[in-house]
Amino acid sequence: MKNKNSKLNFALLILMFAFAGPLSAQAADYYVSPAGTTTNPGTMAQPWSLAKANTTLKAGDTAYLLAGTYGTGISPSNSGSAGNPITYRNYANEVVTIQASTAISLNGKNYITVTGINAGPCQHCLSIKSGNNNIISYGKFGPYSTPGDGNWELNVIDTNSQYNWIHHVEFHDFGACVGTPPNGRDDASVLDIGREDGADATKYNLIEDSVFYHGGHHVVALHTGYNTFRNNYVHNDAWSSGAGNRTLYLNNLTTTSLPDVGHNVIEGNRLGYGAKPCDAITVGIVAMSTNYNLFRYNGLFHGNANGLGTSAYSNPNSQGSYNRIYNNTVFNTGLGNLLTPTLSAETYTSEHTGISFFSSANKGNALRNNLFYATKKAYGGNPGAQSFANDWDGNTLGNPLFVNASTTPSDPGDRTLPNLNLQSNSPAIDKGGALTTVAAGDPGSGTTLVVADSTFFQDGSYAPAGKVQPDWIAVGTTTKTVQISSIDHSTNTITLANSISRTGSDPVWLYKKSDGVRVLYGSAPDAGAYEYTSGTSINRPSAPTNLQVLP
Repeated sequence: MKNKNSKLNFALLILMFAFAGPLSAQAADYYVSPAGTTTNPGTMAQPWSLAKANTTLKAGDTAYLLAGTYGTGISPSNSGSAGNPITYRNYANEVVTIQASTAISLNGKNYITVTGINAGPCQHCLSIKSGNNNIISYGKFGPYSTPGDGNWELNVIDTNSQYNWIHHVEFHDFGACVGTPPNGRDDASVLDIGREDGADATKYNLIEDSVFYHGGHHVVALHTGYNTFRNNYVHNDAWSSGAGNRTLYLNNLTTTSLPDVGHNVIEGNRLGYGAKPCDAITVGIVAMSTNYNLFRYNGLFHGNANGLGTSAYSNPNSQGSYNRIYNNTVFNTGLGNLLTPTLSAETYTSEHTGISFFSSANKGNALRNNLFYATKKAYGGNPGAQSFANDWDGNTLGNPLFVNASTTPSDPGDRTLPNLNLQSNSPAIDKGGALTTVAAGDPGSGTTLVVADSTFFQDGSYAPAGKVQPDWIAVGTTTKTVQISSIDHSTNTITLANSISRTGSDPVWLYKKSDGVRVLYGSAPDAGAYEYTSGTSINRPSAPTNLQVLP
């Protein structure tokens, strides 16, 4: 009987192991200090060195970095796993700064979280190459450590990196104006997403609620596609030898067609202070040369040239075509207000605009419900191959009555001005129109909605799971609303979360955007980025003022 019970217990034990899966050690917390050692046990009283943490941490572990300056960078030997990341974070609210050539290297690593940690000066503050599902938050990265050393990016996410999430981080100061403007050379950038010069499936990354400023050639670049860039503040005022440059740069120079270029969602950002560059006398605030991007609810202001410009290069990835550009506010651009000498209207007619189309290859861009003021004129270059509807040109239609917007630029470090919210008596209220219509072949009910053009909307798939909401739309009337579940852009078919009735040619508006903010009140959307309702405007992107991690 005893032997029989022993065999039974052994069999049960085998079954338990089979269902439980492989054994793993329990996740642990460790403490790290600039004065820590590799032989300490990693307690508060006897902390590790950061080098020891890098080689030892495994999935689920957390390293608490104590206050001080570290000469060793974060570079874990292992990856975390879904639900069990490896975490580096500052202890409590202590100030932690890494000063290393590469401060944070997550190359080839997945599921790493770094929060509450500052980096700089450094040659590369953040490097994610072939890294997925990493989180970087609540820190300040910059400036560069060695001007003119040949490095291009202070921070980079590329080489097929996907589903990374960057939020509440300040990135700043990399590159320089070399020589004398406008005959000098501009170098380097603050953050590049994807490679500009090769095949790269870097996509589905989310960059939000952060501040970026002072880049040599540009501040932020989106070289690949299917990324979401929202609710950030980016500026590039005259910071290096009296020169600045563009803020946001979308381009890819690869000569073969790449499926992962374009299709970015750029939403709810404040993009301003595009000062004269080092190598020319003009530059726009945003340069968009890739295709099929969704650019909406952004405020663009104080640019020495155009607010947004599309260009084209001799490759299929950089044609500046088929973008959806709607409900943006463009203020005080193209007047040479940040440039000495001022622009020549005769020579630079296409620069004196809110939005310019610089190439005859630019085609199929659709502009809706944008608001222009103090831009001399709304469009320049070659607008003939684009479509326009319900844009409000305040230069001819009248002052839109912003809450507080002077054409004299204020301090770029002020994250609240200009205030482009609309006053209650603004003539731009309810002056927007529908983005598309229900197609004639739509069934009229059910969850399968066919529209004339689905590319005005997104379904939440261009970011880490659960971090971006699919759009809500209004169909037929501004109060009949439904959330999108998925979109097949190849057939203009939208799958809805629930059934609604509709009729062919019914108007379709955006009701809520990717962060869940409602942008439709009244009988129609307002022109511009900031919908007015009940005594205030909504969707006013305000850059975070507290970048330190909360306790």
